[in-house]
Amino acid sequence: MTPATITVEAVAAKRGPLSVSVDAQGRTRAKLRYTVGAPISGRLMRTTLREGDRIEQGDVLARIAPPPTDARTVATVRAELAAAQARQRQAVAAQAEAASNLKLANSELARRTDLYTQGFIGTEAHETYAQAAQAATSRRDLAQAMLAAAVAADAPSSGPAAAIGPGGFSVGRPSDGRLVNGVQIPASADYDRRYPGSAWGTSFAVRHLVDILHRWREESDYDGLLRLGAMSRQRGRRITGHRSHQSGRDLDIRLPLRAGLPDKTTPTPRRVDWAAVHALVQAFAASGAVTQIFLDYQLQKRLYKVAREAGADRRTLRRLIQFPRGSAATRGLVRHSPGHDIHLHVRFACADYESECAGR
Repeated sequence: MTPATITVEAVAAKRGPLSVSVDAQGRTRAKLRYTVGAPISGRLMRTTLREGDRIEQGDVLARIAPPPTDARTVATVRAELAAAQARQRQAVAAQAEAASNLKLANSELARRTDLYTQGFIGTEAHETYAQAAQAATSRRDLAQAMLAAAVAADAPSSGPAAAIGPGGFSVGRPSDGRLVNGVQIPASADYDRRYPGSAWGTSFAVRHLVDILHRWREESDYDGLLRLGAMSRQRGRRITGHRSHQSGRDLDIRLPLRAGLPDKTTPTPRRVDWAAVHALVQAFAASGAVTQIFLDYQLQKRLYKVAREAGADRRTLRRLIQFPRGSAATRGLVRHSPGHDIHLHVRFACADYESECAGR
């Protein structure tokens, strides 16, 4: 008997890829490992991130609560603070006295120069007063340097403002002044600096600014771009196109745009997120560091309406907004100023130690 036929598949031999797989258990490891640390001590709070989550620059990875302090530590810190404040007051007084003496010396020199040109006093007498004025200038400069050193310990303990250096202060008025030891607004995910070269201000103003904008970002639901305009040059003085912005206390902030609009869109009234503007004005008002905010009077009507819809009472509205009392009214944090129809103009106060700072 013949065996049963077996069907087989036959193909021509040729070259081709060979796949080899391994079925086994294993564990993956990161090729590169990074250790993330914090420059301060404290207790790590719960984090919302999980292993494998994607993060980007500026994202908050974790929050750290400060460690509890005992009574002795608190007493020591308070004593150090009192001593620093005393040194600061002494430096302020010395700087004010030096500035006054310089003003008197310059006045006397001007008077003696007139007498000299008319021939009533000799060259030696005139040079004596010129040297006195020069010495007074040197003493004023020394007092300013001592004042800057006295405020060097005046640094915030935490938060985004902790990186802002001390010693920057304003001299003169916003429209006729200068900036001494100016500090630059740092780059941040909270805002965009349109003119970094004109983003300088006093330590007091810049510290409050970054702290206010950071809290505003955390507490409001606005996630659009907030664009900062000009503040001051590093040493102050005039900026082309601006009458003020000379002493490190004035800052322009473009009105926030409504969601979905391109960042380069001009913020006309219908394109502005007025709820975000209201929250921003409230944040500046709550800080106590701002003396005035300038906004065109016609636009104040929209801000007033949003504030009222948000539940602001009559007293709060009168304190915050000049409208509807007329563009010449002298009440309200937000005041009318021509040309402020696409941005807020925020003016910060003078710090206690800025003895030569002037003007609201």
